[in-house]
Amino acid sequence: MSQTKILSLANKATGGVTTIWETLAKQSPEIDVVFYQPGERTCFCPQTRTLDYHPYDPLTRVYEVLRRGIQLEEYRVAIANDEFGLSFLASRPRRPPVAFIVHTNHDYYYQLALDYARFIDYHFCVSKQAESYLRSRNLKEVSTIKYSVSLPLPAVQEKRNRVVFAGRFVPDKNLKETIELFTMLKKGGMEVLFIGYGPMEQELRDSFSSEEVLVSPDKDTLYRRISESKFLCLLSYMEGLPVVYIEAMHFGLGVICNYVDRSIAEVLGQNYVILGKAEEMLVKLLSFKFEPPPEVSRANNRQLNEELLNSFKAVSARGTPAAARPPGTPMDRLVGCPAWLIRTVRNLRWNLRGRRHTG
Repeated sequence: MSQTKILSLANKATGGVTTIWETLAKQSPEIDVVFYQPGERTCFCPQTRTLDYHPYDPLTRVYEVLRRGIQLEEYRVAIANDEFGLSFLASRPRRPPVAFIVHTNHDYYYQLALDYARFIDYHFCVSKQAESYLRSRNLKEVSTIKYSVSLPLPAVQEKRNRVVFAGRFVPDKNLKETIELFTMLKKGGMEVLFIGYGPMEQELRDSFSSEEVLVSPDKDTLYRRISESKFLCLLSYMEGLPVVYIEAMHFGLGVICNYVDRSIAEVLGQNYVILGKAEEMLVKLLSFKFEPPPEVSRANNRQLNEELLNSFKAVSARGTPAAARPPGTPMDRLVGCPAWLIRTVRNLRWNLRGRRHTG
């Protein structure tokens, strides 16, 4: 078969990344998105294009199931969005050109880009900050991308004096600081709402009423509750350009954040309030007026995605592909070691590590 399609390997659990690729796949039949997520056993579903994998299975087994589910020779470019995808593609001795999307401004992602540099033909970044950093480390094939996501526009009669958090309930989102801020904003008379899912759900429920914590709603409910709010709050320090910021501009919300880099400023314009003392923030929030940002809308903009698709197509192969990199740890590659034994050892190690961190 001729190489006509573009493969993206994406983690089903990462909301913003999933939103980007779902939009791109709907817009272009040339894009094939294969999702993966932890499950009770390792298997590939061709109908949903999803790999469910046992998190303690040897990576060699996980990747063999994925390899049987997709035929890499069909693709002109393969795109990794995190370490799982990078590791899989690097482990294949025969693979199409590889692109890596750096989704966050974080040392972990930067180190991945450097560690796998000889297996990556092009680095795409969602922020100019990430691009500048990688160029400073002598990576040449790097650029910042723009993309659009598909969004409805729910009819909202009147905005509520509400600040909303939307995303995964995880420490990386700086949720502990968000809990403190929302507690103070409530005392100042504002409504607060957490929307999402994740391991910190119980901590949120311990601090707020059931009406203030909305877990895994359907998309219609999600977009309606966001659009009827006045402010979005995301205090994460690692986000490159959160999709939820694009959603906030589409729905006319101000953004409460703790930093603004060049890429984020292009999307938000003046529609942000930097985290500070609660009393000072309340004054700013009460006087806030939303103004259309200067950049062209990132919602429902097919042209941006067509330009991005052309950028993917332009990725060229190295003259001589790098040799394959063995996946995982030495334990993954033990010849003849049964998968159940590796699962057991890994499970014990993770449980012991968890006790050390919580004890």
